[in-house]
Amino acid sequence: MKILIKTYSRLKSLRSELYLKWISRQFGHFGEGSKVQKISNLSNPQCISIGSGVYIGYYSVLDAIMNHQGQRFSPDITIGDNTKLGDYCHLGSIDYIHIGKDVLTGRYVLISDHSHGSSNDLTSTVPPFNRPLVSKGGITIGDRVWIGDKATILSGVTIGEGSIIGANSVVTKDIPPHSVAAGVPAKIIRQQ
Repeated sequence: MKILIKTYSRLKSLRSELYLKWISRQFGHFGEGSKVQKISNLSNPQCISIGSGVYIGYYSVLDAIMNHQGQRFSPDITIGDNTKLGDYCHLGSIDYIHIGKDVLTGRYVLISDHSHGSSNDLTSTVPPFNRPLVSKGGITIGDRVWIGDKATILSGVTIGEGSIIGANSVVTKDIPPHSVAAGVPAKIIRQQ
């Protein structure tokens, strides 16, 4: 039985190593010591740069959108050194998402710099997927930010270094450095 467990463990490890070698070549830049678990969806990885010592959890989505329904974009996703993205994270960009160094996210975090259409046109007869993609601007997340499970970071937002975003929060406006923000929409509840 011990031999079977050792063999299974070694095969699993070998599969992970082969996957990492294959997927690391897809990115625009892939830093030393970084690890990407099995990804759910990866589009246009040449537009994605991953620093050193980065960890991207299982079943994450890395979506750099270059075209949609005739629109053309130049997305740029940058993930800084030693950042850890939890399982099922979703990064979607038509503009830019710049994540600093030593950032930590929980599971199911959504960071998206765009949306399908505008909330000003609630009577639209066009299905949401077919609507034009719109953005209020890119997203910047400073160094040493901690983002809790199931938080959502929306377009045009800057989160200052050392800040904490509470679980289940929706960030629609800038968060200053060294702040704690939570809620829907996220509000600053403490600041240094």
